[in-house]
Amino acid sequence: MSMGSQDIGDLLIKVSEGDGKAFSLLFHRYKDLIYSIALKYTKSAIYAEEVVQDVFLRIWRNRHNLLAVEQFDAWIRVIARNRSLSVLEQIVREERNKEKQYHYIPPGGYEAGERVTDLDMQKLLGQALTLLTQRQREIFVRCRLENVPREQVAEELGLSPATVSVHLTIALRTVRAFLTSQLRWVLLITALSY
Repeated sequence: MSMGSQDIGDLLIKVSEGDGKAFSLLFHRYKDLIYSIALKYTKSAIYAEEVVQDVFLRIWRNRHNLLAVEQFDAWIRVIARNRSLSVLEQIVREERNKEKQYHYIPPGGYEAGERVTDLDMQKLLGQALTLLTQRQREIFVRCRLENVPREQVAEELGLSPATVSVHLTIALRTVRAFLTSQLRWVLLITALSY
C-alpha cells in the first residue's frame, strides 16, 4: 500500500482529531516497518511486538501533536529506534536486578520459591485483573488466557485491531508489573522464613 505525503498528511489530520479508523489505517501502514526496526535491535519477536504496540500507544496518546511532525516517515523510524533502545536498557536493568535478588536468597531459596503454587498464581492473576478497566480485562482474558486471535477479538467487540492492541499493551504492562512486584515479595518472604 503506497501512500504519498499528501495521503499521510490527511491521515495524520484525521488521527489528530481522534478518528479511530484513520488510526487503524496508520497502524496497518507502519506496523511492519516498526516491527522490523524493533526486531533488528531487540532480536526478539516478543519485544519487537511490544515496541510496535508501545509506539502506537504513544502516537494515540499524543495525537494532538501529530500535525507538528513534518516528516512522519523519518519521525516514526526515530521513535521506533528510540523505543527499541529503551527496551534493551530495560532488559539489562531487569537482568541486573535478577542477579542482585539471587544473591539475597539463601541456599534452598529455590525450593522455597517452588512452593508458589498454581493456586497462588491464579489468585495473584485475579488480583492483577482487578487493576484493569473492564475493556482491558475483557481483551486480556480473550487474547492471553483464551488464546483468541486479536483480529477475532476486534471483530467480536466491534473494535479495530489497533484499538485491541493498545488495550492489550496497557493490560499486559499492568499485569506484568503487579505480578513481578508480588512474586518478588512472595519469594523473599518464603526464603526468609527458612
